[in-house]
This record gives sequence, C-alpha cells and structure tokens, in this order.
Amino acid sequence: MQYVVKGSLMPILEITLNQGDVLWTEQGGMSWMNDGIRMDTGGRGGIGGFIGRMVSGESAWITYYI
Repeated sequence: MQYVVKGSLMPILEITLNQGDVLWTEQGGMSWMNDGIRMDTGGRGGIGGFIGRMVSGESAWITYYI
C-alpha cells in the first residue's frame, strides 16, 4: 500500500492498494475509487466493537476496500 497527501487547503489522501491489501474506513470515508477496487461493509471487532462504535457516536459499520 502506498499513499500520498495531495493539496494544502483541502488535502486529500491518495492510496494505491497492492493485490491483497485491505483498507477499512468508517462510513463515508471514501470519496471516489477506480475500477478494480471491491467495496464491502461489515463489522470490525465483533459485537463488542460494533456496540462500542454505536455508543461512542461513530458509525457502527466499517467499509472495507479490497
């Protein structure tokens, strides 16, 4: 996985995934992606992580990019 921060006033993080890399973000963390990236949604950290994210005000679901 390689990444570059681009811009200064409204910076973006451009990430290049290698074969087999997985990136996970909270809901709404990705603005756009290229072909060849698969997106999936699930929980991380089991039921405890799911409930912990809900209680703390974060999104209960995690989005995976593969």
